[in-house]
Amino acid sequence: MDADSIVEKVLRIPNDFHRVSTVSPVVLLKVSGYFESPQVVNRDRVLAYLKRNPALADEWQIWANEQRAQSGWAFWAKDGNYEVFHLSGAVNESLTFHDRLEACAEFVLREIRAIAAAASDMTNWREAAIGFSIEPILIAGHNVWEQKWRQVMSDPVLLPHPDYPRQIHRYLVYEIGDQANPVRFAAGELSNGGLGFLRSQ
Repeated sequence: MDADSIVEKVLRIPNDFHRVSTVSPVVLLKVSGYFESPQVVNRDRVLAYLKRNPALADEWQIWANEQRAQSGWAFWAKDGNYEVFHLSGAVNESLTFHDRLEACAEFVLREIRAIAAAASDMTNWREAAIGFSIEPILIAGHNVWEQKWRQVMSDPVLLPHPDYPRQIHRYLVYEIGDQANPVRFAAGELSNGGLGFLRSQ
């Protein structure tokens, strides 16, 4: 697949994700050809494609807005400019742009790298539980609600729903138990207040 085709498929991920809701961002990134040639998805090509197709910035803006209640990279308008920053504040980096398309290109690159990093981690987790905060959730014999959660990664990981693996959700990674022999798990909100838990293998 040539470079222009890969960049096009990458930049159309939000549109394809909303159009075919059963396909995860990880799958869309894989079929784009990104993993075979990640170097072709660079700032110059992304920005050039956005300038030819500026409506795609609206799709990425929606994608960013959908993450406001989560943790990850985002971009939106602020004081007449556009800001790209990390929602959790754990990454001490914030970039300001006068041009919306330049901000969008920066956001796209950071978001795609986060999805790619998460894809490599998906085989390292297994289902632990699905439940609500009023129910005991046991992981490796520990009731998670009786433990102190220690967040170990600032960025969320994209992992499947425990029961519906084609659905991808954002999880934060924590440890509980003895620090010398911790139990690592990922927790994320699924729907209707339900929480999904995956245990590190």
